[in-house]
Amino acid sequence: MKVVAKPAQPVPAFVPKAPDAIMAELWRTKQRINAQAGYDIDKLLARVKREAARITAPHQL
Repeated sequence: MKVVAKPAQPVPAFVPKAPDAIMAELWRTKQRINAQAGYDIDKLLARVKREAARITAPHQL
């Protein structure tokens, strides 16, 4: 009998371990909605940094 190992699937670091099945389903739904909306954390953080720089920059008269 030949044993074939299943390929290991990487688990992204950002996927939290859900405490129960209901929370796991909610997190999957949230990920799907974010993907459909084009939500991108890198773009959001870049925008926050730009806004923070604009707000803290000295005002020129």
